[in-house]
Amino acid sequence: MKKIIWIFVVVLAVAGAGPVTSQAQVVDPELQQLLDTLAPEETVKVLVQFSERIDLKTFQRKAGDR
Repeated sequence: MKKIIWIFVVVLAVAGAGPVTSQAQVVDPELQQLLDTLAPEETVKVLVQFSERIDLKTFQRKAGDR
């Protein structure tokens, strides 16, 4: 399950980055400690905060093109 969480976080970071390249990845030390102790079947809710906002209309148009 840890891998799924990390994949989700990475996908969100890439989607939110748009044409701007991503800066340093920051994971709260408490979250990292929790992730390190989770069993494979356990889940944890996370809140992802981006330093910049994305234009959701552009993102939705791109998703609709698929």
